[in-house]
Amino acid sequence: MSPIRNGTVVTGGAEWMITSQQAESKLEGARVDTQREMDTLVKRAKRLSADENISYVEAFLRIQQEVVEAQMEEDSDDDEISTPPIDEEGDLESVSSDNNNNNITYDWNDLYLDKEREFDQNIYLSSLVVHGFKRGSKELGIPTANLDMEQLGEIGTSLETGIYYGWAKLNENYYETVVSVGWNPFYNNTVKTIEAHLLHSLSDFYGEKLELLLCGYLRQEANFKSLDELISCIHCDIAKAKGHLEKTTELCRNQSNWSPNN
Repeated sequence: MSPIRNGTVVTGGAEWMITSQQAESKLEGARVDTQREMDTLVKRAKRLSADENISYVEAFLRIQQEVVEAQMEEDSDDDEISTPPIDEEGDLESVSSDNNNNNITYDWNDLYLDKEREFDQNIYLSSLVVHGFKRGSKELGIPTANLDMEQLGEIGTSLETGIYYGWAKLNENYYETVVSVGWNPFYNNTVKTIEAHLLHSLSDFYGEKLELLLCGYLRQEANFKSLDELISCIHCDIAKAKGHLEKTTELCRNQSNWSPNN
């Protein structure tokens, strides 16, 4: 899903409409056994092209290189290593490395059981972006924008803690977003925060007005044994959010939704 600018979906370049057959011809050296695997690679390349605002061909070649390198690493390692499959949404399952540099695939499905839901009525939030703990970019590689809890008032205080998905509005542009609400148990925060991770590369926008339209709930807050586990689960949140948000594009286009009384 591309970001939407002034009501228009922004593509990753003029070469977006490459076909699966053309893509397959570029996968020299990579083992792609089924058309389904090819289709998921194409989805990944489209998403990367949109998220990083690069041409589709550049995105696909980068994905190709990742596939080849992963296969070469698997072939050269005598130990049994868990290689993450490609899911139907075109995302690799969340992976991190332990101290021995062996790949570990985490399964977070239990966190979403009986929690994941779409809202009948969206939740609207709006405030200026303020400085937070600055862990998102430095420690996690996942930058977040902190909302001002004082400006949010009662709605911020009463909002259920957990992980949400929705849309962000910044300078009349719309972006898919994953929002964390709560105390961040891994870091033992002493104050409640609301942090939005916009699924698009942007420069700093501290002090700007950020509006959020929360469309659904993914899971409750959780603690983790390591930073790798936390990062892995965040990427799983992102993948799940993208799957839900593909169905909600019209919500962000409807200006009547961007108000406290939507």
